[in-house]
Amino acid sequence: MQSSLFFALCLVVVMVCVHALIDCLRTPAERIRYVSRGFWLLFMFSAPLLGALTWTYLGKRPAARGAGSDAEVPREAAYGE
Repeated sequence: MQSSLFFALCLVVVMVCVHALIDCLRTPAERIRYVSRGFWLLFMFSAPLLGALTWTYLGKRPAARGAGSDAEVPREAAYGE
């Protein structure tokens, strides 16, 4: 029981870290905050969980809301009414 809980916790930590690394690599440079992408990656490799959580909550600017993003589509246009 205890080993499967430990395995599940480790799996979640690895998934969070891998997601943050991929997200950092795919984020456009103009959305990255505070330091360059290289420093974020170095931080994530040196302190994986802390780096991943810091990147997730502080590392990038929110996506711009506008005509080119996932702006809400009026109901009439979405359903052809």
